[in-house]
Amino acid sequence: WEFVLRRDVRFHDGSPFTAADVLASLRRAPEVRNSPASFVLYTRAIERAEAVDPFTLRIRTAGPWPLLAHDLCAVSIIAHAFEGATTADFTSGRAMIGTGPFRFRSWVPGEEIVLEGNEQWWGGKPITGKVAVWPRGADIQERVNEGSFDVVDIASGSSGLLNLPDGLSVADEARAGHA
Repeated sequence: WEFVLRRDVRFHDGSPFTAADVLASLRRAPEVRNSPASFVLYTRAIERAEAVDPFTLRIRTAGPWPLLAHDLCAVSIIAHAFEGATTADFTSGRAMIGTGPFRFRSWVPGEEIVLEGNEQWWGGKPITGKVAVWPRGADIQERVNEGSFDVVDIASGSSGLLNLPDGLSVADEARAGHA
């Protein structure tokens, strides 16, 4: 298998996404401590992986393995600088640096996770500048009243229970993700 990586992808800290990051992630996957599930299931077919150049990765499997591309989607890619990071480093946010449209901002256990838009994302400007994820049972009405968000995802049919301030409206699921 040969994978050619996009050259315009950067991690949230500005460092380029390269084959070295993928290799570090593959090495780390079976070693993740305190993980609720093993990632070995997704990497077990890999016999050897190597960087052909900074943006090309070659993976050899022990035998035919048509699910390799699918399996690799389950392995989160980290910057190679964080290969030795602990679970606590990721949980605290110190090592939570990705390449996606939203970057980690904060986490208060049991209360919320806050992500902010990554204006430098290779896929274009994110639809919103901030995403907050709250646990089930959070006081959604109080958060709606605060008005510090662009989109709220609530249980289907529950929007009629909210008292929406002026300027806010409910969008159906089909429209909510599009600018």
